[in-house]
Amino acid sequence: MLPLFAVQSVAGNQLLQADKSGAERPGWAKDVHSVGAAGLGALFTLNTVTGLWNLWESRSNEVGRTKRLLHSALLLGSDAGFAYTGIKLAGDARHDSDARNEHKNVAYYSMGAAAIGYGIMYFGDH
Repeated sequence: MLPLFAVQSVAGNQLLQADKSGAERPGWAKDVHSVGAAGLGALFTLNTVTGLWNLWESRSNEVGRTKRLLHSALLLGSDAGFAYTGIKLAGDARHDSDARNEHKNVAYYSMGAAAIGYGIMYFGDH
């Protein structure tokens, strides 16, 4: 997840810089950003399905419940943000600088929520 975020940030920023300067968008950045978005979509779909399944199966376990619920809320929020970024904002961003900024901002907020949710589970028991 974190390496995909880094790749998306680099490629996306290259596209934004080209748009701001009026330069041609680098082909590698367009391709990498598209493939990275598809990869994040697949990863988050799989993680959502397995995560909700695990959350349901752990519903009677009191130990760590708050941590699990907070993790789940952050990851579901990031799912929603990524879906909105890809489904609605990506198309608008091709034609409008305000939509490009919103696309970038919602993607970064979603990355942040996902990274915090990941950290809660990863570092929570140590």
